[in-house]
Amino acid sequence: MVGVDQPVRVTPRVREGDPARVLLDVAQGADLLVVGNRGHGGFTEVLPGSVGQHCVRHAPCPVVVARPAKIR
Repeated sequence: MVGVDQPVRVTPRVREGDPARVLLDVAQGADLLVVGNRGHGGFTEVLPGSVGQHCVRHAPCPVVVARPAKIR
């Protein structure tokens, strides 16, 4: 368990293939999977995209869907 005062280990990886399948494969043994969400305006901004939805439903670990900050 990583505490507030402890560094977080991030492991960058580059893979080719179906995005959802690749993310689920590399999430095996992970503590957390973080995926982005583009959103295309309007109501779709509140919903994760197809890859994010697939990861949330099938990942072997907790998933965070990170949305871009709104610039005002």
